[in-house]
Amino acid sequence: MLRRNPGLLVLLATLLLSCGEPDPGRSRLKLHSTPGSEVFLDGKLVGETPQDLRLAPGHYEVVFKREGFEDHRSSFPLPANAEVEITAKLVAAGGSDELLSELRAVSVDLRAFFTDLGARPPGALAELVGLAGSGKVPTPGADLARCGRLLGALADAIEEIGTDDALAARARALMDRLD
Repeated sequence: MLRRNPGLLVLLATLLLSCGEPDPGRSRLKLHSTPGSEVFLDGKLVGETPQDLRLAPGHYEVVFKREGFEDHRSSFPLPANAEVEITAKLVAAGGSDELLSELRAVSVDLRAFFTDLGARPPGALAELVGLAGSGKVPTPGADLARCGRLLGALADAIEEIGTDDALAARARALMDRLD
């Protein structure tokens, strides 16, 4: 059959030669993120995580993007015949260490306010202190909304007592940042 069809012989030879090393000189780049995100490689969208790419050696920049989260950037060399894996842990926008520190500071000041008055702190304060003291960065959605509602309730209580407008304003400003 092969003697009668030389074109088939050439096709088989080509297939056999291409079955050697799948991507000679190319490298493998595995990309993951928590939570899942869009992936941009050198400014071009390549899809969503996870990604398993074969690339020529070179220097690349990857950006992981997800709405409600800060972009995560990584710039790296990709040597020939290498396998590189990058896992990005995305941080909630507005859920940075600065926001958590501010939430903790306001919680401490609110506790001191009610203690100095000799008043029993509202239940919202205990819940807010628990959230702020957990070390967990509040995430968009339920956590931030809950912190915002608690701050609003505490600001209302302070304004009702009427002795520290600055602290009430600070609690409201942080509440607005969380919404």
